[in-house]
Amino acid sequence: MIEIKNLSAAYGGSTVLSGCSLTVPDGACAALMGPSGCGKTTLLRAAAGLVKPQDGSINVPGRVSFVFQEPRLFPWLTAVQNVAAVLSGRVCDNMDAALEYLRRAGLGGASDKYPAELSGGMQQRVSLCRALAYGGDALLLDEPFRGLDDNLRHNIAALILERARGRSILMSTHDGYEADLLGASVYEYHDKRFVPRSTKNCRS
Repeated sequence: MIEIKNLSAAYGGSTVLSGCSLTVPDGACAALMGPSGCGKTTLLRAAAGLVKPQDGSINVPGRVSFVFQEPRLFPWLTAVQNVAAVLSGRVCDNMDAALEYLRRAGLGGASDKYPAELSGGMQQRVSLCRALAYGGDALLLDEPFRGLDDNLRHNIAALILERARGRSILMSTHDGYEADLLGASVYEYHDKRFVPRSTKNCRS
């Protein structure tokens, strides 16, 4: 469960969030929506422990997987090696498992390419595969469908729902359709906090 209570946080010296509270139960998904610069990324980073809040509390038990807006791949590793790097077990098993993630994301033919040889959208999918392979108890997604066409968004959403089953998912997006793909409860930005627009379970 992700639990945020009365969170206040600043970015660039300015307070962007004040008194923000939300809860994402295990197996549920919540989507943060609002204009650029309103604090969506700041809230995700605070949930990951990368930003220290000015006030309030955050409870995210266990391990956290984070998909940033920028892919942050290891440039000296191939796509399949980037995913395999977070897996435990025998090297050969890791490579097979990593390749399966890439295949599901439509990247089976690019598994031996280095990040510099991949488009931005392809790099983003590798980053997502790596986060899903890592596992953990919570999944944080900062605009995970950025740069993807409709078919890819559907495929990636299906992969997330399958591989992240049972986890709490908190994502940011500018597109309500993307929130719908994950069955997310939507929280809209209003007066330096995110407030619920609707509530529905992420898993059927």
